[in-house]
Amino acid sequence: MHSLLRIPATLALLVLLPYAVAAEQRPSTLAQAIAAAINRGRPTVTILAAASGASMQGLGTANPALSFGRTSYYAGRAAPGVSQQSSGGSIVMTTQFALKVDCSDPQSALVEIEMTLNSQDASYTVTVDGTPLSTATSATVQRCGSVSEHRVVIEVPRTRPAGPFGSTVSFSAIAR
Repeated sequence: MHSLLRIPATLALLVLLPYAVAAEQRPSTLAQAIAAAINRGRPTVTILAAASGASMQGLGTANPALSFGRTSYYAGRAAPGVSQQSSGGSIVMTTQFALKVDCSDPQSALVEIEMTLNSQDASYTVTVDGTPLSTATSATVQRCGSVSEHRVVIEVPRTRPAGPFGSTVSFSAIAR
């Protein structure tokens, strides 16, 4: 009987949640309302192109992408802002990108930024600032309101079949 009393309260929360969001920011779906309520007050991370780095595709969207160009162990050209070297049996591509952190909580001075590599392809490695990324979370700390430049290195063995590669790196921020 006790668990039956919880169901109406949960339903009420899900039904009323869209109305708890400010009118000018009212989301159009229940999923957006839940996400907005969960993320209210959390720091935001924006991915930017670095002055010395590769260009970004989709800048200003939820899924920007670094453009590494068309590379090859024996031929090919890296995109402007990308360094490419053949090292042993691999191609190593390096570029810079920037992270901007904004905090809505004036009490927050520092933010822990967690990076996770989604859909990892075992045929190449991705490192950020010397830390290998994987499906496990790696973290760095940054000041609220700051923009910091980071170095990404992708190492692709020459034995990997030709074709595009594109893992997704997810960033999330937690105020400290």
